[in-house]
Amino acid sequence: MKTVKAAKGERRAHRKAKVRRRDAWTVRPIGGAMDPGLLRSIRTASQDLDPTAPWPTHAAKLVPMIKRVWQPFPPEFVPLAINVPPGIPVGFGLDIGPAMHVLDTEYPGRWGVDHATLLAASLANLERLVRSEPPVIQRFNDELAGDVVSIGGQGWGSALLLLPDVLQQILGDEPRVLLAPVRNHLIALSMDATIESCSSIWAALADGGNDELDVPLYFWEDGQVLKYLGASDGEIVH
Repeated sequence: MKTVKAAKGERRAHRKAKVRRRDAWTVRPIGGAMDPGLLRSIRTASQDLDPTAPWPTHAAKLVPMIKRVWQPFPPEFVPLAINVPPGIPVGFGLDIGPAMHVLDTEYPGRWGVDHATLLAASLANLERLVRSEPPVIQRFNDELAGDVVSIGGQGWGSALLLLPDVLQQILGDEPRVLLAPVRNHLIALSMDATIESCSSIWAALADGGNDELDVPLYFWEDGQVLKYLGASDGEIVH
């Protein structure tokens, strides 16, 4: 029986083949051509950003960013990334309005702060975002997946994996399977969801875009986010 990991691997191989046939460093927004006005605003915001400014200048703009499969950076750029329990690959970005300025590995030394400080500041900022721009929550029943809760945020829905207190308010105490296919969305399924239903939802949200996340399944149980361990005969094991 095909696992989620195998299915994702096949889609990634297909996507890489398409990427090799194009200029990988051209701006290619998800969903089609970019509005010229938006592109101009991104350029202006980027030009106004001073990456050499001290930590206090940028602290309030820092947000966590779950690692993507496709990293749109030149080879010499090394994005900063840390592993947050229970195994969530997290990078960081500065919210400059119309876009995110991704941090590279030189920023902590330049600012004189450690990874724990960056993580704490980014999570505090994310909590403020949740209060000022509440996530869009949709509950519905899917033929394959059963009971589904979709949690959407403006570029940070998936990062709610890092805020169990917020998830508690949304999901309550009922155990769930958690999918984070793309940065904007976190999907919660019932615990009897199958590998096939998880793969189907993942593909529906992530296929054809550059925003697919490089993460496994997770679980919501006892107020905690837990890591996926595998599957047996199509049933999810945790």
